Amino acid sequence: MNDKESIIQKIRKLLALAEGNQNEHERAVAMQFASDLLGKHNLSLAQVQGQALKIDVCVVDGNFKLERWIQCVLDAVCSLYYTDYYISTRKTAMFVGTAENIAVSIDVARCLIDSIRKESNRLHKDNHQRRSFRLGAAWKILLRSIDLIVEEKVSTKRKSPGTSLTIVRNQLERANEDYLSSLNLRRTTKRRVYVDEDAFDSGSSYADSVTLGKQAKRLPQKVSIGN
Repeated sequence: MNDKESIIQKIRKLLALAEGNQNEHERAVAMQFASDLLGKHNLSLAQVQGQALKIDVCVVDGNFKLERWIQCVLDAVCSLYYTDYYISTRKTAMFVGTAENIAVSIDVARCLIDSIRKESNRLHKDNHQRRSFRLGAAWKILLRSIDLIVEEKVSTKRKSPGTSLTIVRNQLERANEDYLSSLNLRRTTKRRVYVDEDAFDSGSSYADSVTLGKQAKRLPQKVSIGN
């Protein structure tokens, strides 16, 4: 066994110790040693655990009208379902990710957008108030999605640090980022939006009752990254 293989075996043992240990302090110490060794020897968890996912990244036109509030919804949904999007020259949302995750992202986004639009139309006659309601609801959904992601990462790290779920999430995100980087997209600035505060707050309250449906997310089971 060469030096690199010896280090990998040591990291695996530390990860196993952290995962199966009920003592929080000992678990944290084992994870810290494992993290230090990973950094010192320029290794990734995927290398250590022998899991390099085959992620077939593709791009799909979502055909969404990109109003500011809709972009907030898309930002939330993409972060929850391991996808991303960019705005094409035709001003449409182009989704990036695995075909399965893109399909789920688009379905969930459409449901949320339809729900917010119908509720805003039911409550308000004035278009400005409707837009403010929609922006308030979309903004709260985005905040909720951030909370869900943080909660998931903390829970995963606490219960099973270094396991396949963490590796899958990181590699999916990296594959999407690499694909977007290869497109060399131009950054766009978002216009400032003026809102009706009461309608915005009403939309924000409504969004608290909306289900984000995170259980529908799918993960690939194959091995090595491609596009």
